[in-house]
Amino acid sequence: MASSMRPARTAIASLRQPSVPRPSDPPFFLPSAGSALSGMRRMAGSGAVRWVRTGFFRQDDHFVDPEDPLFARSVDEYQHADDGTMRAPVLERNNVGMGMLLINTDTWDLRSVNMLYRKMRDLEVHSLKRFVAVTSTTQHRSVTDQSSPVPPIHSLHDGYVRPPDASLIGEGGDMGTDWDTGEPTSVRLTRPYFSLGIDKKMLLLLAESCVVEGEVLPSAAAWIRNSQEVSYMVATYYKPLLFLLNGYAEDAGASWPLLANRSCAYHHSTFKTDTASWGFIPTCGLSYVLSRMSSGLGLYVALAGETLRGTDLIHGGLARHWMSPEALPLLEITSEKQLEVSERDAAHLLEEHFINPTSPHDQRTDGFKLARWEQEINKALAQRDSLVDVERHLERLATTAYSDKTVAVWAQDTLQQMRENSPLAMQLTFELVRRVQRLRHSLMAETGVMADEWKRMVRISRRLPSTAEEDSLVQMYEAIEERCLTEALTLETRVLHRLMLHPDLLEGLRASLTRESEKYYYPPQWAHPSINSVAASLVDGFFKPLAAEHEFSVRERSGFPLSAHPKIRRLHPDYDAHTGYDHDPGFMQQEVVRWADDFCLGDRMRLEELLTDSPTIRQRALSAAREIGLR
Repeated sequence: MASSMRPARTAIASLRQPSVPRPSDPPFFLPSAGSALSGMRRMAGSGAVRWVRTGFFRQDDHFVDPEDPLFARSVDEYQHADDGTMRAPVLERNNVGMGMLLINTDTWDLRSVNMLYRKMRDLEVHSLKRFVAVTSTTQHRSVTDQSSPVPPIHSLHDGYVRPPDASLIGEGGDMGTDWDTGEPTSVRLTRPYFSLGIDKKMLLLLAESCVVEGEVLPSAAAWIRNSQEVSYMVATYYKPLLFLLNGYAEDAGASWPLLANRSCAYHHSTFKTDTASWGFIPTCGLSYVLSRMSSGLGLYVALAGETLRGTDLIHGGLARHWMSPEALPLLEITSEKQLEVSERDAAHLLEEHFINPTSPHDQRTDGFKLARWEQEINKALAQRDSLVDVERHLERLATTAYSDKTVAVWAQDTLQQMRENSPLAMQLTFELVRRVQRLRHSLMAETGVMADEWKRMVRISRRLPSTAEEDSLVQMYEAIEERCLTEALTLETRVLHRLMLHPDLLEGLRASLTRESEKYYYPPQWAHPSINSVAASLVDGFFKPLAAEHEFSVRERSGFPLSAHPKIRRLHPDYDAHTGYDHDPGFMQQEVVRWADDFCLGDRMRLEELLTDSPTIRQRALSAAREIGLR
């Protein structure tokens, strides 16, 4: 018996020695226990040498490098998320010490807003997450196979993402053209930009429904309330929040990246807001963001539709930090080190990933785009009490003979852009930004903060304070800014509720959604022909307080997670010994319903049935009939 088993032991021992696989070998060899033993006996008895696969090798066709998910190509760098289909509007990647969220939607509707809130709140109270990073996905997918990635046709590392253009996406959005060659391609660009802001189709449905019913419907009020509350949460996030503006963003699509305590931009970051061109206002805290720009720059960007790119976001005071997208994979690799140091040291580790936007070694960095016109912008906007005065000043500049004719040309271009906008929307935007700026100045006067000291506070707030004095200044700065943010969100909410019932919003949305169609588009017909015809009493009426249930208000968020364990629950700051809960069950149930994906879904489906014969559809049909000569 002993002699018969000795060859088997010799064969087994030989299998433990490393061997070099042959090209003809199968990818792997997994025999059963019985067949393996008999095979070894036959191999040992016959004296033949047989190669047995004991692992995977890099030259294998099916080899998967464990580092690939971290250092992947841009086409599949974000496929290791919580949604295997990669179709959820917000994706999450789980890393020790770091929360990673990926925006995967072109526009924001109620479902995507609610999903972002839930994921950010979960990460905010997660005890193993020291900081949270938010960016967007940029993968490209095939039209025929939505689940399989294809090589990208444009790199995001060598330049900014171009703004969306109808020539890039064909009929139905399925076919497009190559950005570089202009040749037709069967590849659909699923993420050529960061965010286009509010879903205009959803907004049109809500606005038309409100006009038909004669009141702001619950679904519209829910969308306004939830989106405004997300803005407040982003701006007052308890943990370091790195929000990278990863491409082109319009209107409210840039609000949340620019509100974050560590808002980041890079060369391809692009921001534009022209809400007045379609009868809307800056929302989701965007009026507060614009008010932070010096003097009249924020108003100019909003009224003239100016596009800011790259370092303009830093110089203009919109973004705080300059960070390359390549820093995110490195942050994921090193995030576990965040748990080995204190929270303050962990914040210092994040600062190492912020770079100088004006490095002399980077040839792509230029000065501030609006520096050439900053003096004229301040004269035209910052030193004027009303929008009518602004228009008159620009008219004088456009007609006065200057030695530098470029000033007159600039004034003419600005006037032309403003006169294409909705007069009412421009008046509301002007008043929104001005009221927030006036509040900031009054708070500075109350606290005795002079202009030079305020500039110092702003500079210190962009980095970690190093002394007790700097820490005190930062706390004062944050208190003033939080008051301004709350005021901006309150004013935006009031205006939004009343704007949902105004015909200018319907006209603007109709024109914006059909702008690229030669068959259905025609210029919007605004309710007021010029800004002079918009009465001051009408504008003031938009800012009057709403009913208590519709006014913007937030409940203080807890920074601690809930627990089902009875002993751990007692350690929660909100623990109630009488009820035995660390939260209010009734309020929590309301929150679960309000932030669910299907919140107000039934109401929205009812509205779609209500608007089968909507005014917008009739207008499109009439315009199409006129085009072919029927009417």
